[in-house]
Amino acid sequence: MDTEQNEKTKKNLLLKEQEESRFFELLASREEINKAELKETKAHEEDKSTKTIQSPRPYAKKTIEYNPDVLSRVAIQTEKTLSLLGFDTASEGLKDTPKRYAQAMMEILSPQEFDFTVFPAGGYDELIVEKRIPFQTFCEHHLLPFYGTVVVGYLPDDKIVGLSKLVRAVHFFAATLNTQEYMTQNIANFISERLNAKGVGVLVQGVHMCQVMRGAKTPGEMVTSALVGEMKNELLKNEFLKIALSKTEAF
Repeated sequence: MDTEQNEKTKKNLLLKEQEESRFFELLASREEINKAELKETKAHEEDKSTKTIQSPRPYAKKTIEYNPDVLSRVAIQTEKTLSLLGFDTASEGLKDTPKRYAQAMMEILSPQEFDFTVFPAGGYDELIVEKRIPFQTFCEHHLLPFYGTVVVGYLPDDKIVGLSKLVRAVHFFAATLNTQEYMTQNIANFISERLNAKGVGVLVQGVHMCQVMRGAKTPGEMVTSALVGEMKNELLKNEFLKIALSKTEAF
């Protein structure tokens, strides 16, 4: 009986030592981060006097460099947040969650550069539309997801674009913190500038978890559109919206 009790006591002491060691490691890491953040803040304050702060719109992008230092810092801050919310971050289910969360955010919020491949239009001068392009992104106001589909249409001048590049353009602008409004406009402006099309139209339909999970706690679909160039012409706009909102299936 005494042997069993001694073993239990040794086990408890070992667990306590491990927890204390982990605590001091985290404390040291946080002190280093605080020093780095203070240095960054001072540098930012010095830059403010010489630089004009630019609005993030219309191209609100933040490309995250995937590196161990950033990963570690995000993980530590995530663990701190969970602890402040009352969760036991040493539990079996949560002990690796901060690192997994940091890895997920760095992946989701890192837009992938791509070549916007174009080809001669060969005399084709009618509307080109790609429908039901899926997207997932994050609302910048509550850091909750919103998702849905995008329709992209354009009226070519002398060039057409490879079909997959429209999908890649949508995914590129979804890989950041967004509002649906300027994500829609970003996609339209980007395609218009890169393709030099006569007109571009983008229609986005999105479901926002910041409305579904909190606040009103009510499902709903938000629709936004952006029209550039000749796509604002009433006849062409109506043709684009009719195709975009139609329920026809290709197969």
